[in-house]
Amino acid sequence: MEKITLAVFLCSGLLLSGCSSNTSQKGQVEDLNSAAQYCADTVHAQSVSVGGNTDLSALPYNMQHQAVMITSSSGTTEISADAIKSVPYVTSTVLDHDEPGSAWVNCLRLKGIYFK
Repeated sequence: MEKITLAVFLCSGLLLSGCSSNTSQKGQVEDLNSAAQYCADTVHAQSVSVGGNTDLSALPYNMQHQAVMITSSSGTTEISADAIKSVPYVTSTVLDHDEPGSAWVNCLRLKGIYFK
């Protein structure tokens, strides 16, 4: 009986940690989308204010990137590419300096988000 109780306890612990991992991953994807939207809005506003053109879109996340790293005061976490469907994205004729999307990427880096 004790062995069965221990087995059930261990299995339920594994299930709970798996569930909390999925919830945590979902929260991280929401944080990524929020930061990406903020950066898209910010780059768009800055570009328009100096007379530049922008192209706002949703970037499908099936690119060459394997994961996204998020750095915060509590450490660095990784979001797998499978968990990310798309992210808000912007290019700017004035702010990107011949590298489409670079102003958006730099904004995300300032928020602690790096594409791996």
